[in-house]
Amino acid sequence: MMLRARSLPCSLVLLLACASDPGGDGGSSDASSGADTGPASTSADGSGSGDATAATTTGAGVTSDATATSGSSGGTVGDSSDGSSDGSSGDTGAVACAAVLCEDFEQGALDETVWTRIETDDGNTVTVQSDVVAGGSYAVQFHAVGGTNLAMMFTEAVPEPLRQHAFGRVMFRATDFPFENGGHSAYVLGGNGLDGFPWADHHLEVGSYYDGPGPIWQLTYWTGDGPEYIGAGGHIPQDEWFCLEWEFNDEPNQIRVWVDGSEADGAAFDDIQGQSDLLGEIASLGLGFRTWHPMGAPDIDVYMDDLVLDTQRVGCPG
Repeated sequence: MMLRARSLPCSLVLLLACASDPGGDGGSSDASSGADTGPASTSADGSGSGDATAATTTGAGVTSDATATSGSSGGTVGDSSDGSSDGSSGDTGAVACAAVLCEDFEQGALDETVWTRIETDDGNTVTVQSDVVAGGSYAVQFHAVGGTNLAMMFTEAVPEPLRQHAFGRVMFRATDFPFENGGHSAYVLGGNGLDGFPWADHHLEVGSYYDGPGPIWQLTYWTGDGPEYIGAGGHIPQDEWFCLEWEFNDEPNQIRVWVDGSEADGAAFDDIQGQSDLLGEIASLGLGFRTWHPMGAPDIDVYMDDLVLDTQRVGCPG
């Protein structure tokens, strides 16, 4: 996997045709704030989360069914004249990424200089594989054995342009969801670092909550050392690929989600606690599977493909 940055202090950009700006703003505004208004209440020390213990690895424990190659894949980082995140072609005809970060996993393995921290419980894996993909030949798989908490990968050097306000897009598929006590789980974490992970870190979160007929979005500001603040809504498709977009904003604090480009199945948590700068900065980004309520959960596989991060809404591929 080869990553290159455009005038950034950290080398984060894979070669991918980034999708065009959808031309829409915002999401639904039916989410509420306050620890007593969300669908679930969990404590920052992980109570109710089961007795599984996270096993931390750095680089180790990552598997792949293909060998990563070194060197460029032939693309370059380009600029789009209208400031959107769509891909463009350079003089050589290679597809470029005009966003801040693009990751399509097509090198067949994770770049451990970028995804610097892997967190898994015993028996869980983070794998670049070719059996279940949204596009191309490879996607990343996060496998969690039933009753366990954790299978995630992290970058600990989020590029400077994304540290206060960031948009993301990934093709997403989850085979199942925890349901015990609502099954509060997370798939995207934007934090001010990983100190105290997994129970006492400080982050904004795109997650799920099992509500009656199925999973809905749970958008959380997790304080790490106190209450959590929750917004919820929408609908999460199960065991099928869909385009997941999100927005993390620390000034003012806000989380939004779109599903297949639409607000209808998404959710919004605006003006969290009426404050700004709750995190200070978005210094780390985590992707994968993390649950606070694993008891009774089946084996779960979360797949992600075609990741793009930018300073504006990215939109869906195609």
